[in-house]
Amino acid sequence: MVKGDLVHIPQGALLLGSKDPSTLCEDSSYLKIEKPSRAIFWCLDTRNPSWASVYYKEKIWDVRSRDIYPITQELENVS
Repeated sequence: MVKGDLVHIPQGALLLGSKDPSTLCEDSSYLKIEKPSRAIFWCLDTRNPSWASVYYKEKIWDVRSRDIYPITQELENVS
């Protein structure tokens, strides 16, 4: 995935407030996804690739890489 790709976040995934002061979420808050959602892929954590960052609801959040899935054009056309 590259920055700007659309990703799927399944219900129950946990988003953590980014600890990077250069991002838009500067607190240590968290958010549990109540229903399947879409977000924008921001970046992969270079120090720990099992974590990534996404842009969701006007903030940058850290999320486990295994909890996000790329949305491809073919999948969008199915519905």
